[in-house]
Amino acid sequence: MEPTHETWTLPGNPHPLHYSRWGPPTAATTYVLLHGAPGTYQDFAYLAPLLVSGNDVNAIAFDLPGNGRTSAEIVGGMYYIDAASIASTIVTALAQLPLSRMILVGHSMGGHATLQVASAPALASRLAGIALLNPTGLQAPRRARPRIEYCFSLVMRLAGDATDYFTKWNRSIYVDKFKFSDDIPTDDFSVAFYRMVTADYAQLRVQAEDLAQRKVPAFVAVAKDDRVIECDIGADLAAVLGAKTVKTYERGGHNIPKTQATDLGAEISAWAKSLL
Repeated sequence: MEPTHETWTLPGNPHPLHYSRWGPPTAATTYVLLHGAPGTYQDFAYLAPLLVSGNDVNAIAFDLPGNGRTSAEIVGGMYYIDAASIASTIVTALAQLPLSRMILVGHSMGGHATLQVASAPALASRLAGIALLNPTGLQAPRRARPRIEYCFSLVMRLAGDATDYFTKWNRSIYVDKFKFSDDIPTDDFSVAFYRMVTADYAQLRVQAEDLAQRKVPAFVAVAKDDRVIECDIGADLAAVLGAKTVKTYERGGHNIPKTQATDLGAEISAWAKSLL
């Protein structure tokens, strides 16, 4: 199943938000897929078609601001890219898109975006649940050095938008250490770094606890061999959310929307049907 590519224009903003849709243009339930950092809609190319069911269910995946087809200019430029501005853009779009019922699905850093978006009061009446796949959680990964990384991000921002020593060094970490594709544009790696260092873990915990108090259904899947985000982080987040369904894979690495797509498609679909 090939997706249909579409755009949405926010009020007073000339820069379009790009997204892709699998399934019919309208459906009773829509999976809203939020990719990691870096990432694009293509991160869900294997999973999304497996979530679509007849005319009742479709799926859309955004290219988040500063990623793929969506320009960073949608939030004012690279200097203003951070976790909050990205989530705010998606909340604004979803508040306007004619979606009847939504299930948010976040992979990796898309886990943080999912918590932020799901917490928006404007979406509460249409939010049916959240699914998190190898998500970033309520604490930084063990490999992270938040204070040092935040200071480095300030230097990157002050250096401007041009590719320079700092952006090249940041790119090398993602490509050489975390094994992301060398085909990804340098700016996408910069956006990924800005998303990571602006994560507000205290606020994310408040949001997760609020979702649990509201009894928003949660599905969490982690892989034990994930080398980017240790699986304990996802398990801890699942506990705070009160997730009734937690799937643990022995293998699959970080990119389980691809490596475990078949099983995840079946598991998420079954969980979603149980919510009806």
